[in-house]
Amino acid sequence: MNKEWTFLGKCNFSLTRNQTHHTDDAHFFEISTGFAYRPIKLDRLNVLFKYTFLEDLAPLSQDGSTDVDERSHVVSLEGIYDLSRYFSLGGKAAYKVGQMRLGRTSGEWFSSETMLFVGRVNYHVIKNWDAELEYRFLRVVQAEDYKHGPLVCLYRHFGDHIKVGVGYNFTDFNDDLTNLNYESGGWFVNFVAKW
Repeated sequence: MNKEWTFLGKCNFSLTRNQTHHTDDAHFFEISTGFAYRPIKLDRLNVLFKYTFLEDLAPLSQDGSTDVDERSHVVSLEGIYDLSRYFSLGGKAAYKVGQMRLGRTSGEWFSSETMLFVGRVNYHVIKNWDAELEYRFLRVVQAEDYKHGPLVCLYRHFGDHIKVGVGYNFTDFNDDLTNLNYESGGWFVNFVAKW
């Protein structure tokens, strides 16, 4: 939009039809919008706000499937501030509210609320190496479930626009509330492109 504000938008849509019964079998719709703010006079600060609507209806043909139908709204605010040449502090807060059900053609919709908070410290070790430490808090309100734990990662820069990291997540959840599957623990590789 200008040198300080950037608009973002994304839309994903998928509809699967059952050719035998000529009915809609699965439905996926996701739309995201938001803004990134990078002030010129305070170029140590970067902020991202995002809103996402998600509707994900699992396939009817998968009998015994553990997939959950979902209709949700997610808002998130993320930022990072460079304290010095070597240290950066960042954080993320996200909130999801919506409805879920266990069966596609039967079962009642129930309310669901989830909150995520992440604190992050980045350390520029030497010329091409960065270390990152996060601590994550996740709360699922209706289930009265509360999880927390650290994540560590070591990144190697390749040129000015790409970095690759290897890390370990000590929790079993990620920081994306639209894809919260509790299978994200352990070792991971992360690719980051920047411009």
